[in-house]
Amino acid sequence: MASLYAISSDPEQEKDTRDSIREALDSLSSDKDRSTFNIKYNGEVFSRNFKKSDIGLQTINLLEEKNLINDDIIEFLIEDRSCSFFLLKKKEDFTETEIKYRKYRTNDAPELIYKGEEFYVAGNWELGNIHRLINKFTEKFPGLEYETN
Repeated sequence: MASLYAISSDPEQEKDTRDSIREALDSLSSDKDRSTFNIKYNGEVFSRNFKKSDIGLQTINLLEEKNLINDDIIEFLIEDRSCSFFLLKKKEDFTETEIKYRKYRTNDAPELIYKGEEFYVAGNWELGNIHRLINKFTEKFPGLEYETN
């Protein structure tokens, strides 16, 4: 198990290999909630059946694709701590703990680039904090909907 965890976070490994091993490790843990989510905007499905660890990323992807991010919204996103970590963070601001426990996808390319600034999206989502994001973002962005599968 320790070897698999090491490979899953090794930047020398292919991203597909890391992701496959992470999925295998997740499936070995039987007490995990495995529900997936859909995200919609104005009644149109944007993304289906994604894991809760991707809810922040899928939300950012939707906001970016729908051109909903401006200077005020980027500040709202940067300040959000729905998951107890900042939703968006720059690589140079990561702590050792955030890197060690993979709170952000530190081995991958930045997930949002806004006005030349590169941001990573928190992946620290669980049933205890996911509804804070859902409530906050559906209030801020009328037309945004989340569904649990």
